[in-house]
Amino acid sequence: MNPKSFSNEASRERHLKSGIVSRSYGKGHYDVFYEGKLVSALCTKQLDLIVGDYIKIEQGGTETLIVDAHERTSEIRKLTGNTRKRLRTFIQEQVVAANVNIGVIVAPIQKPKFQPRFVDRYLVVLENGNIRPVICVNKIDLGRERPEGFSIYESIGVTIIETSAVSTEGLEQLKEEIRGKVAVLVGHSGTGKSSLINAILPSASIRIREVNKKTGGGKHTTSAVGMYQWEQDSFIIDTPGIRALGIGNIPKEQMRYLFPEFADYNNACRFRDCLHDHEPACAVKNAVEQGLVSKARYGSYLRILHE
Repeated sequence: MNPKSFSNEASRERHLKSGIVSRSYGKGHYDVFYEGKLVSALCTKQLDLIVGDYIKIEQGGTETLIVDAHERTSEIRKLTGNTRKRLRTFIQEQVVAANVNIGVIVAPIQKPKFQPRFVDRYLVVLENGNIRPVICVNKIDLGRERPEGFSIYESIGVTIIETSAVSTEGLEQLKEEIRGKVAVLVGHSGTGKSSLINAILPSASIRIREVNKKTGGGKHTTSAVGMYQWEQDSFIIDTPGIRALGIGNIPKEQMRYLFPEFADYNNACRFRDCLHDHEPACAVKNAVEQGLVSKARYGSYLRILHE
C-alpha cells in the first residue's frame, strides 16, 4: 500500500465515531444513537444491520454515514413464516436484535395466561446467546397468585421480578436490573412489554392495546423492533410479539447444556454423547423420575430437542 494512502486511511479511521442502531426503515435508512443524540443515518454499503448493532460513523457533508459495523456479541432470532405445527412451511430465521446483555421475559400470570413452554423456549435462546435472563411477572395489579410449578425458575437461578405498569410497583427493581445495559424485552403480544417501556420512559409513547377479550391472547401493538435510551448507557429494545423464537442455530448436542438443572447429570450418563432422550442409563431421566429435575421442564427440553 502506498504510505500516503495508508496515512490517509489511518487518519480517516481516527475520525470515525461509534454509534448504535436504534431502528431500521429499509433501503439503507436508519435511526442511530450517536454522540448522545438520536439521528438519521444512511448506509450505502452492503451491511446487514439490525437494532443493537454497533457501527462506525462519519459525517459526509450534511449526512451521517454508516461506514462499517462491529462484530456482534449476541443475537436474538425469531421464526418467520407459517409456524403452526401442521403447516410449518417456508420457515426462516430472522435476527431481530444484537449485542444484548440482558433479556427480560415479560410473562403475566393472566391476560394473557402464563405459558411456561414459551418461557422455557425464551430461556434456551437467551442461554445460548450468553444473555442473562430475567423473568418479569407483569400485571400483578390483576392478581398475584402464581401458577403451580413457577418456583422452578427461581430454583435454577433465574431472577424474577413482579411488576405493574399501572401501579408502577416493582418498576424500580426492574430498572436496577437493566441499568447500564442493553436489555431486550421479549414475550407474546399483550404481555405488557410496551406498557413497561412507557412506564420507564414516558417520552417513548409506544401505542398499546388491550388483550383480546374472547381468546385472552394479546394483540400486536409494536410493529417493528425499536431501541430506546432511558438513561446514559441504558437501552431497552422493544420487540413485536414474537410467536416463535428461532433455535435452528443451536446444535442438538448443545441443547442439554442450555438447561441449567441438567448440569449435575450431563456427565453421569452411560454414554458421553447422551441426549437424555431414548438412551439407556441416562442420569437426567433418572433424576426426573426421582423428582430431582422438573418433569415439566424436561418435557419442554424434549419438545425443543425434537423440533
